[in-house]
Amino acid sequence: MDIYYSYPIDEEEELSLWRRCIKSNAKLGDEELVVEHDFGNIAKPSPHRLKNGQVLITFVEQGKAALEGDHNIHTALISSDATCN
Repeated sequence: MDIYYSYPIDEEEELSLWRRCIKSNAKLGDEELVVEHDFGNIAKPSPHRLKNGQVLITFVEQGKAALEGDHNIHTALISSDATCN
């Protein structure tokens, strides 16, 4: 199972979109950056499994500041699940 979440790359950065595998023993796999970090402040990731096995993820880019009102909806098509090492 994969989880998708928004989290900053470092303390001074805006939120980026990440994912991780949850193993059957409840341990987490490595973090993977899903979209380039130069997207704005990412929020509300919502993954959707397609019939062909790919994952369509929708998310909101909140611009440089969440309260500016500059919100854009994006999608990303992901062809495989997170690495589960």
